[in-house]
Amino acid sequence: MLKRLTIRQLLLLAFLLAGLLPAMLVSFLSFYQAKTALKKEIIHDLQTLSQTVANNVSRMMFERTQNVASWSRLAIMQEL
Repeated sequence: MLKRLTIRQLLLLAFLLAGLLPAMLVSFLSFYQAKTALKKEIIHDLQTLSQTVANNVSRMMFERTQNVASWSRLAIMQEL
């Protein structure tokens, strides 16, 4: 019932297993490492970008409140 393999088929199977398994293992490990490094870099970039945006919004709001305060001190605005 079991079909016997010829030496040619056996050698081909052995060389495929000897070459394919390590190549697949290295590929999976490098993919995992690249995914981890990319994820960390994306998180870092998003945190930096959000910090920059928050600082810009805070600075703009401070400038607007300073403008409102200076406008309220102007004589023409006090007359209105």
